[in-house]
Amino acid sequence: MDALALRTWESAIADLKAAATAAERAAIVRRSAGIAGVSIQTAYRSLGALGWKSGRKARSDRGRSRLRDEDLQQVSRALAQARNKRGQPNLPMKEAHRLAEELGLGAGRVSYGHLVRRLNQAGLGLRHMGAPEPAISRVSTHPNHVMEFDISVAIQWYFRDAETGRELDLYPDAGARFYEGKRENFVASRRVVHRYCITDHFSGAFFVRYYYQPGERAEDVVDFLFRAFAPKELGERFPFRGIPRRLLVDPGPACKAALVQNLLAELGVELEVHVARNAKASGSVETRHNHWQRSFEGRLATAGFAHDLEELNGLAEKWAAVAGGERQHARHGQPPLAMWSQITEDQLVECPDRDTFFRLAASQPRTGTLDQRHWLQSKNRKWLVRGENVHGRQKVQFRVTPFAEAGIRVWDEFGRELAAEELRFDAAGFPQNGRRHVWDDETAPGATAPATPAQQISRAVVSGEDRVRLDGVFEGLDRRLARMAYLDRRGRT
Repeated sequence: MDALALRTWESAIADLKAAATAAERAAIVRRSAGIAGVSIQTAYRSLGALGWKSGRKARSDRGRSRLRDEDLQQVSRALAQARNKRGQPNLPMKEAHRLAEELGLGAGRVSYGHLVRRLNQAGLGLRHMGAPEPAISRVSTHPNHVMEFDISVAIQWYFRDAETGRELDLYPDAGARFYEGKRENFVASRRVVHRYCITDHFSGAFFVRYYYQPGERAEDVVDFLFRAFAPKELGERFPFRGIPRRLLVDPGPACKAALVQNLLAELGVELEVHVARNAKASGSVETRHNHWQRSFEGRLATAGFAHDLEELNGLAEKWAAVAGGERQHARHGQPPLAMWSQITEDQLVECPDRDTFFRLAASQPRTGTLDQRHWLQSKNRKWLVRGENVHGRQKVQFRVTPFAEAGIRVWDEFGRELAAEELRFDAAGFPQNGRRHVWDDETAPGATAPATPAQQISRAVVSGEDRVRLDGVFEGLDRRLARMAYLDRRGRT
């Protein structure tokens, strides 16, 4: 409110306080509205904002409407029913009001403006119907708690043609120089530069690497995850590393491959796949894709683009270290790598060596058989298996993994995980741990394996502790024999 309008309303309030009748007060308001160049309603609102009250009593039916809640819901259901293919309401509000008038509904007995106000007041209007779904903040509690992974296509689709030396193709012109009548050109045009990105949800620390392939490949995902989880060539200048507890991905074919599923299961990483076309579920990595494209790839375009993957990935790793160490994150106000460096020893799970990492990805669950001592053998290593109803000659599924305390994970046929203890042997080949009995050694009592419920019942019956007698097991034999008369031959000699 400017100074001139303020003086106008202050002068009007002084005159209103001195006025004796309602007619005088109404004339003062009309005169002040004319001076200010506003409507009567705006004049009353401006005066009320400065603290003036007319003292007029409200109507006894104020706040009550002829429209019932059922009438409002009826209109809202009609709006919701008339939706287009995109799920948007396709029935205008004025048409809904006109329709209610024609049908003699309650919503048609009031004005259009009043209907709209009541619908909005009750949260049933078009603005509420078209509002986005309410969002929540997903919270991670420490670095490497949750990481988000995603694949996108880089602005630079192709590298320089090794044979012709032609200039690089940009995204808008991708495929323009290829004549698809020739098969080799048709195949070559399908290879594009893909950007693989992973972010730490807590700190915002990230790692980016490029791959030049026709599409998403599980082998590239495994290679990228190793490079993201392992220590970087830049050392402490780029400290981001370690195995996360949870990895959030989109439902792409590469992340559903057995290689990736096996790898994450062996690493103890819980995989979370969000629903299709829900980029908000992985907003951290999607935002990083956008920032990376505008910063790194924007600079790369001005420099003439890279000529091969080695050059491109070398620049990408250095830029990720610089950007992660210098640029503040919008949520916590610190550089991402500075926030990530607050990780504690118990939160940091170091990545295994490259050979072990890829062996975990390629490993499949195997089937083994327990011997009478409940031992399981695999590649010159033996484990004692314990668990519910474990017995000799039992078939089990197992995976050898360096991340389990015993070096192996074992499941029975019902999917229940069993405990395993790796056995150690002395020079004579006897087990040094597990269940064993040593003759003439009173300090090492013998140990027996627990019997299964069926074995316990069998032992009790055989020993005479438990006798089962079922009477009448042969009753009704004559009656059953009589029903078998159809077996007699008839009409034959």
